[in-house]
Amino acid sequence: MKKIICIINCLLVWSYTCVVAQNTSDEAMIHTVHFPEMRVVVNSDIPGAPILSQLQRIDGTEREIRTEKHGLIYPAFFDWNGDGKKDLLLGEFETGQKGSYIKVYLNEGTDAAPSYSGKYFYATDVNGDTITNYQWCCIGIHPRLIDLDQDGYLDIISGQYNPGQISWWRGSKDGFLPRVFIEQEGYVEGAVLSDGKGDDPNSLTYWNYTSVHFADYDGDGLLDLFVGGSGGLRVALNVGTKENPKFGIRKYLLHTDGSKLTIHTRDEKSKAYLYKTYMTPVDWDGDGVLDILLTYEYVKEGHHPVEFFKGVQTPEGLRFEKAIPLFTEKEGRKALPGCQPMITLVDYNNDGVQDIVLGLSIPTINGFEVAPEIAWDWIRNVGIEMPGKDAGRGVEYAGGIEQLIQKIEENPALKNHYLGKLKDYKYLTLRHRGYLFVMYGTKNPKKAKHLSIDIPLGEVEEEVEESMQKPVSISWKLPDKLEVGKELEVEVIFSFQKGWHGYVDDEINTALGFIPTTVDFEFPKGVTKVGETSSSKPSYVGPYPVYEGNQESFKQQVCNEKYVYVSGGRNMVEVNEKVN
Repeated sequence: MKKIICIINCLLVWSYTCVVAQNTSDEAMIHTVHFPEMRVVVNSDIPGAPILSQLQRIDGTEREIRTEKHGLIYPAFFDWNGDGKKDLLLGEFETGQKGSYIKVYLNEGTDAAPSYSGKYFYATDVNGDTITNYQWCCIGIHPRLIDLDQDGYLDIISGQYNPGQISWWRGSKDGFLPRVFIEQEGYVEGAVLSDGKGDDPNSLTYWNYTSVHFADYDGDGLLDLFVGGSGGLRVALNVGTKENPKFGIRKYLLHTDGSKLTIHTRDEKSKAYLYKTYMTPVDWDGDGVLDILLTYEYVKEGHHPVEFFKGVQTPEGLRFEKAIPLFTEKEGRKALPGCQPMITLVDYNNDGVQDIVLGLSIPTINGFEVAPEIAWDWIRNVGIEMPGKDAGRGVEYAGGIEQLIQKIEENPALKNHYLGKLKDYKYLTLRHRGYLFVMYGTKNPKKAKHLSIDIPLGEVEEEVEESMQKPVSISWKLPDKLEVGKELEVEVIFSFQKGWHGYVDDEINTALGFIPTTVDFEFPKGVTKVGETSSSKPSYVGPYPVYEGNQESFKQQVCNEKYVYVSGGRNMVEVNEKVN
């Protein structure tokens, strides 16, 4: 029986606009001294995934690029001033009602070789109001630049610690609109929450530490919500529309064995913290199936900076293999200094391969010096405060160094709170700071093994249409007559509804992270491919080549050596003897 495997991914077109910068900062020109040297890291063997370079720091030419406040740093990129170059956005964390802000660093280099002076201003909306997100504890504003309502303009979206609302600044031709909150099933403004389980919307655990990202989980053309937090690693399907998304109940993401998604540790008995987690859904290995890259606290032995979950399409839907580290340290030690890595994926040097820009929260001493003696230690082992509750701010809150020392001498129990296992009072000035790095990706010569279910030729149309659930339908063609020993052409046809399209598999779309529309032809022994698969000429939406309309097809010539049609049908049988 002849078989065709069709792997289809359709994303909506998007583009972006920009807002002209208006404010600048006069912050002192300070650079960190005694910065720790990076250790050599080794890529894990992930066929199809980009091979990553060693970490290279991203810094300003005049002023240091970093986040203050409580140390957390969340990188993103957006052409803020409309000059065609990727500008740098850094989310930070500040406790209190004023909330956390987004620093904007304009790109003074080129789009392929970004350069930043280090001067920044805070992101604002169309009214000139600072974009801010209330944060009470432990996670900052983490800007995701994505066209959620698919109107052609990138939006800024971020979750929060408590009560787990998701802030949405819609993009427009004039800039970012004032914040609204995304509608989530089960959320009730002002509701008193219980201390229950993470799968109960009436529980505080369900909502706490809400981090967000978006991708099409179920293949219906809508962006779904991937959410981390104290309730585990979950997905909420988009139960609204393209223009007005809203999200259903958060359901657990699962491994291929049906168990809940969990973090890999070298010590399987050790329970890694799951609440300060950030997922990046992406087809990392290029096999046409969505994967997940995950970061978390990175505070105790056995943790890894970035975990990779390979996605697998199963009859039960999208599931994931057990996590493996994206990279490790050469000699098996801690791979990165500090803690709480945060990543964003971008083609930073425009070479057509995804790179990783990574933010790290690193302990410093006396404000300007890094702390080599603790930067490479596990936070849990040293016993120092986590970023978000660092000792440096504790000194300020206690009324200054002298008053704090007096309080500690009067109440020794306070010592552990401010110093952990550290002995010297100089560590009372310890403060976490956020620093930025890039890992350049290069193409992997190894191809990912695609895991899929074979579809008999006679069932292609029905099976694919059911899986795609419109607005994309698929049909196929075979010649009316099939002769043994003759060449023939197999054609798979895509029909896109108006306003929908699939992305062409080319460098432009790949560089931007768009998942291409592809068709893989597999044939039984006795049917041999002749030449390469051909496809229709693409259309263009802006600079992006796409497939759209009613007759977008993929064709494959084959040589048939021993199959004929049965009773004029579309299935074929092997010729074991002369057929009349």
